Amino acid sequence: MAPSGPPPAAKAKAKGDKKDKKPVKKAPEDNLEDKIPKVEKPDREVFEEKVGKKNDRIEGLQKELAVLAKKIGEKSHGKDEHFAKKTELRQQLDEQSAKMDELQARKEALQKAIGDRVSEGKQLREAANKMKREIGYTDAQQIDERIATIEYTLWTSSLTLKEEKKYLAEVQELKRTRPKVAHYHKMEEKVQNFDTGGNVKEQIAAINEEMAFHREKKKEVQAKYRELVEERQSQMGNMTELFEEREKINKLIGEQIKERNDLRNDFRQAERDFNAYLAEVRKVRQERAQEQRAERDREWEAERKKRAVEKLEDNPYVSDIALVEQTLLWCNSMLPKEEVKAAEKKATVHTNTAKEEVLLKKEDREEEYFFAPTKSKKKGKNKGGDKAEEKGSGAIKHNMETFHLFSQLKLDAPLLTSDIPATIDKLGEMMEGFKDKVKAWEAKRDAARERIAQGLDPFEDKKKDDEDEDDKGGDDDDDVHDPIPESLSSNKNFEKKNKKVSKEGGKRGVEIEGAADMGGLQFFCTSVEEPAGDVDWLYESLRAMNAKSDPSEEERKGGSGHVGKMLLSINETETCAMVSYVPKNFHGQIKADSWLKDVLGLMGAPASSFVSGNANTAKALIKTDSDKGLFPLKLKDSGISLSIDYLKKRGLFPDKDDEDDDEMVFGDDDFPE
Repeated sequence: MAPSGPPPAAKAKAKGDKKDKKPVKKAPEDNLEDKIPKVEKPDREVFEEKVGKKNDRIEGLQKELAVLAKKIGEKSHGKDEHFAKKTELRQQLDEQSAKMDELQARKEALQKAIGDRVSEGKQLREAANKMKREIGYTDAQQIDERIATIEYTLWTSSLTLKEEKKYLAEVQELKRTRPKVAHYHKMEEKVQNFDTGGNVKEQIAAINEEMAFHREKKKEVQAKYRELVEERQSQMGNMTELFEEREKINKLIGEQIKERNDLRNDFRQAERDFNAYLAEVRKVRQERAQEQRAERDREWEAERKKRAVEKLEDNPYVSDIALVEQTLLWCNSMLPKEEVKAAEKKATVHTNTAKEEVLLKKEDREEEYFFAPTKSKKKGKNKGGDKAEEKGSGAIKHNMETFHLFSQLKLDAPLLTSDIPATIDKLGEMMEGFKDKVKAWEAKRDAARERIAQGLDPFEDKKKDDEDEDDKGGDDDDDVHDPIPESLSSNKNFEKKNKKVSKEGGKRGVEIEGAADMGGLQFFCTSVEEPAGDVDWLYESLRAMNAKSDPSEEERKGGSGHVGKMLLSINETETCAMVSYVPKNFHGQIKADSWLKDVLGLMGAPASSFVSGNANTAKALIKTDSDKGLFPLKLKDSGISLSIDYLKKRGLFPDKDDEDDDEMVFGDDDFPE
């Protein structure tokens, strides 16, 4: 019966871990909470009692102030009539002032109009003089005479080609100048007939007369106003004592309010001191809890290392070697008996440890295979003919088990007995390779044992090898991306928001990686929702897309760092954020900052929208501007399409018109939100 698989690997413990040592208890340390100066909790009842007394005193003074105000009110009778007259006079003053302001504005407008007309006349004269200097002629007849002279010279004189071209060019220029002469005459006529406004001075003089009239009216009203105020002051009489008493009471009320506020401030300060004491106590307790947690982590790490050390004795190549040995046995069993007897018997070198088991020799046990040899006789009518054909051809009949055996070893199954010697040679080479791997594994195991004996971490070399492999795998994200800005990390909701942004970005990174693998894309343009128009959060989404993907995770994230990107995110009413990313191997063709700046120009965004950037990454933030037609919803669609067109012109994005119908081109719509 065929065995179900290779023999199980033996487990062994490290020599140094014979007995589990009990943790040594540390001596109790001083309680750090006792070293903090204790602060008593403030007594709120005492505080409220003192404040109540101050409130009673303030209320009594306010009653005295009310009685005094009543006395002052009784003495100041006729106050309503006085203020009504005063208001009426004040309105009359305002009316006169408004009329004078209106006249002054008209006067200034007329003066400005005079200046504008004079300036306009000067400009017309300068334009006419400039045209006169440019054309050089003031009459069309002069131009016709010059053209006739040149044409006569061309007809009658023997000229060189250069001179002839020169005359022809002059004729063309004169013909173009002829309409300008008529335009010059029109400009000159307009200058002659220009009116600078001769009656404006008369209008200004009339306005001055009106302003003088209203000024006198205003003086009369002001005189009445002064008389009314003086009459009221004489009617009030001597109320100085009442006013002084009122001022004294107001001062006492202010002092009592200040003392009440001081009581409140002292109590609040005492509360702050007590809260600070509680915060220090909590900090000490947290530090103690962190130390205890770190101690537990160290114990867990020691246990993990202990278990890993126990696995040092497990030979990782036992099953592979057993598989090769069983395949060799099968191949030898399929050889003709004459070749088996002639073959040299080679001593088998076993690489097992003392605690591992080896199968017995063929002579000492019943033969075992991973499968049953297929040497059964074929049933049928023509038995003799088939046997003769098999012996003559040496064909080997396989079943699914034998094919599976050779597929595990990544070898082609021999179809003829003549192919078996070559297969045996390949199996021998594989056996030698596994022996070399076993030797390397034994060397690492011995090195780990030696480090354990020295009290060092047995897995430090493995960690260094893993770090070297990570360095060879590509550029570190920190070399390409900026650190997280403090404006985000200091936000109290940073963890919650960062989780949402990273989840969306990581998922989109996997999708982009898949699209790039299927469609051969080098660049990708898309939009995301979670950053909500914030350029810093959009940059964190890019970081999540470019993060190295861990295949062992249940849900893969990121993995698209080799694909260039243009990302957009909008707040529908306020902003449109954009971030570009270009891998280093494309810097010879395109750079992130220049890509983003060119796209911003095509979108009609102002230059101030560009925030920062370099060859690797760049940021931009476009604010809503209704005057310029910048709206986030429109910017999102145009930004993606313009970015793709920009890449197409540089041959960095597939063009549907140039590709076959079966070619796949991915864009933002291939991944619905």
